[in-house]
Order: sequence, then structure tokens, then C-alpha cells
Amino acid sequence: MSRRFFLYSSFFLVLLLCGASFSWGYFTQSREIFPHSLILRIAGKMPPAVMVPANAVDPDDLAALSALGYYEGTYDQNADRQGVLIHDPAAASPGLNLYYSWKKPGAQLLTMEGEVVHRWSADDTIWGHVEPLQDGGVLVTSKFEYLRRLSRDSEILWTLPGGFHHALWLEGDRVWAIDRVDRIEADIHDDVPVFSEEIVAVSMDGEELERHSVLDMLRGTPHAHLIPSLRHREFRDALVIDPLHANHVEVFDGSQAHHSPLFAKGNLLIGLRHLNLAMIVDGRTFKAIWVWGPVTLTRPHHPSSVEGGRILVFNNGLQESEILELEPETHQVVWSYAPGESFFTEFMGSVQRLPNGNTLITESGKGYVFEIDREGKTVWQFANPDVDEEGVRAAIWRMSRYAPGELPFESVPGDDGS
Repeated sequence: MSRRFFLYSSFFLVLLLCGASFSWGYFTQSREIFPHSLILRIAGKMPPAVMVPANAVDPDDLAALSALGYYEGTYDQNADRQGVLIHDPAAASPGLNLYYSWKKPGAQLLTMEGEVVHRWSADDTIWGHVEPLQDGGVLVTSKFEYLRRLSRDSEILWTLPGGFHHALWLEGDRVWAIDRVDRIEADIHDDVPVFSEEIVAVSMDGEELERHSVLDMLRGTPHAHLIPSLRHREFRDALVIDPLHANHVEVFDGSQAHHSPLFAKGNLLIGLRHLNLAMIVDGRTFKAIWVWGPVTLTRPHHPSSVEGGRILVFNNGLQESEILELEPETHQVVWSYAPGESFFTEFMGSVQRLPNGNTLITESGKGYVFEIDREGKTVWQFANPDVDEEGVRAAIWRMSRYAPGELPFESVPGDDGS
């Protein structure tokens, strides 16, 4: 009797477990709950993370988020730290420093001691990227609104409307910019528009010369599989999805082509945050010829070419950031700066190799910039003095160092450009 009871009980228990497993498998697939993503990762079919833009969020919720310190900056318990904190003149690379607080309409040029040499400002729109010109003026993007040229005295010379954002690159008498166009890209999603990135060349008079789709740079190449297909995803409230998020463009001048044909004159280096990718594009065919990052980088920013035929990139990470220097032909990391959890910015971030071999790093979210030597020693440090009454230090999109004589300004302490 006990044996028969045991057999029947075991049989019903197996049926119960099979039913539960089937039900859980059904909900896993239909609702995309655990372990759906794990199974996709094991199978190598996990799509890249998709970022839903702020305009898909309820306006009231967005306003609440905007009030938090980390939205436009970070609370700093050491809010009294402002301006230049460390300066080793014998070790730091000399020059002038251009920076601007995130979402503030203006930029300033500082000496190594932190004195203001010149300021530019125009209106109350949100400035995105600022690029200085040899005549003392600047080119400015206002996030998704325009590309604009200002004179040395901040007079508006021209404005080109468009979804310009993140970066500009000067190449002779033209400027290369990133433009964002909302449209349906059927290979990504059939119904929901995509922030479709385009690289645009503009004359110094504000006339558009040519434009090229970033998606088309991948299509028809061995790297086309990196284009995320999101047709299986339902975005109930999203107005637009952002699968690429281009954040930098550089055009090679050919000076490093002897290291590798990848650096041929006219080729482009482009950073794509949401694909965890840096790629080099042929400047004649506008097709990707080199990519790196999907298994190494996480939300990266500002890939740039450096001496020796290498590429430098700010790898944001999820909890700790790092700087990586890469040999593109071998895909080998030849130098890195990764001090641990003390160094992290979730958004933005930039890195610049200086003439003396040092590296200038903008820890954007925290509002700090520092220069390190090859061994990682800090030889210059700056804290954004834009701190509110609650101790929130404004973020810095990017600080750039210009060597003496590179810009038409003298390092005269106390000259504020007025």
C-alpha cells in the first residue's frame, strides 16, 4: 500500500512539476522575465540594451527627476573644493583649458591656475558642445536644436537648425557634426521611430555639404549584425527609441597612416554608446572597416586617435569607469587607467592625450577634471566651481586643453574677456 502510494504520489508530483515548468517557461517567453535574458545571453542572441529617451517619460515624473542632484550634476560633500586643486607646473602639460557646465549657456577659457581668460555666452538655450575657432569665436551645438557660430564677442553669425548634439570636428574649411533624425528604420522596429544618427559636413558659412547615415555605415558590411533588431519588443509608451546614441566623430588627417591604413586621410572614427562600440569608417565609401568594443566596452564615450597609431576611449562602465588605450590592428589594450570605484561617471565623460604624453580626463557627472602622467599620478586637478546652495556640483560635458599659441588668447590672469 505504501509503495503504491509512493508511486502515485511521485507520478502526480512529476506532473505538477512539468506543469509548473511549462507555465513558467510560457511566462518567461511572453513577459520576458527571468531567466529569459539569461537564456538569450547563453544562446548569443541577447539584443543590446535599449535606452528610452526622456520624452517617453511622464512629464511630471521627468520634472521630479530633474530636481535630483545627479540629473544635471552630483551632490558633493566637499562642495567647498572649487577651481584648481592640484597643479604641478613641472609635470603638467601647459596651455589653456576650455570647459562649460552641462546645460548652461556659456563657456570659459581658463589658465592652468584657474584664472578666466575669456568667456562666450549667447542666450538661455542649453549648450551641448563648444568648439573654439582660430578667429577667437566658437561653434556651438544646442542639444537637438541647432549648430551655431559665434564671434569672439559672442555675436551670433549664423544658425543651422537640426538635431545636432554631442560632438564637432574641424577639418579645414568644414565642420563635421552629429545630427539626429527621427524616422522608422524597419530593420530595427516596424512601428516605433528611431533616433537615426547621421554624420553631417557643414561649411564654415553654415551651409550643409553632405550627410551620411550611421546605420548605412554598418549595413552591407560584415558588421551589419551589430544593428539591433528590436521587432520582438513592445514599447508601449515610447515615442522614439535610441539604439545607437552616437557621441563622437573624428576625421583622420592621414598623419598616422604609416602605422595602419585604418588611419588613412579622410577616414572617420565614430563612437556609439548604446552599441558599446567604436568604429572606423572609410571616408570614400562611408562603410565601417573596423569595429571594437561590444564585449569590452560599456556605454563608452569620446574615442580618439593618439600618437603611435592607437585609439584612446573613455569606458564609462556600470559602477567603475576606466580609460583604455588600444592597438587597433591587434585589438590589444596597451595602457589603461582604472583606479577603482573612486572613479566613475554614469553619463558623458571624455579623455584627451596631451602633447607631453599625459592624459586629461573629464569625470563629467561629478564635475571634476584631472590630468595624470603615464604612471597614473595626478599632476593637475580642477573642480567645477558651479555648485548650488544644496552642494550639487554641476556636471562638465568636456574640458579640452589647448597648447600655448594654439588659440588666439594670451594667458593673462584676471582678463575675463569683457
